[in-house]
Amino acid sequence: MKYLKIHTLEKGLRDRDSIMLHAAFQILVDFVELEKPGEIVDWNSDDSHKRAWKEICDLYDWWTSYCQELCLRKSGGVPNFLNTINKIYSSNDFSYLSITMKTLPSSLSTLT
Repeated sequence: MKYLKIHTLEKGLRDRDSIMLHAAFQILVDFVELEKPGEIVDWNSDDSHKRAWKEICDLYDWWTSYCQELCLRKSGGVPNFLNTINKIYSSNDFSYLSITMKTLPSSLSTLT
């Protein structure tokens, strides 16, 4: 059995929707950083691959870079990734996810 270590969640009880959000992005981060698809897949082979790779990179960049940058601004210069993610999550502003959820499946479905 394989376990998924979600680095952005502290131990304790969480609502399932919060766990799913963090788990999905942890899988994405693990995919990009550990499996290194940029080195083994020809993402320029056609338009659908290009769009899928762009979406993967955009999501990865947002979750890793942008969230950490927000964290620095909101904490007065001290990195506090978990607090920033929790503030974003509790604000109920998921416009960035609704756009992604509408476009990601269609861009990836053309890869099969």
